[in-house]
Amino acid sequence: MRILAEKGILEEHDVQIKTLSDLIEWTRQLLKWKPWRLKMKLNANALALAVTSVVAVVWVVCSIIVALLPSLSMNMTGYMMHSDFSAMQWSMSLGGFVAGLVMWSIFAGAIAWLIATLYNRFSG
Repeated sequence: MRILAEKGILEEHDVQIKTLSDLIEWTRQLLKWKPWRLKMKLNANALALAVTSVVAVVWVVCSIIVALLPSLSMNMTGYMMHSDFSAMQWSMSLGGFVAGLVMWSIFAGAIAWLIATLYNRFSG
């Protein structure tokens, strides 16, 4: 009951249950509580930072896999794109690795920030 009072669901004085009528009143108030009406806001900056970090780690892992297993990676990419990339080859350089890391991470973080911002605006 104290938790419900702390969350603003019940007022502090309503938590005192001494009689059966107090219990009935408390139960009525509890039944009026609709948790699905609580509005949650997202921290857009925190979400953007989290997504940026995850995408950066995925980029590094993916680049390592491509460097170690280029043929398998090319075949897998072809399967994912419904194409035949067997005649192609990877072009990996340090500059390309860093540019891709920065661009994909910032792009994903920006999209996550935009999604969180729009979610907060649309959710009221």
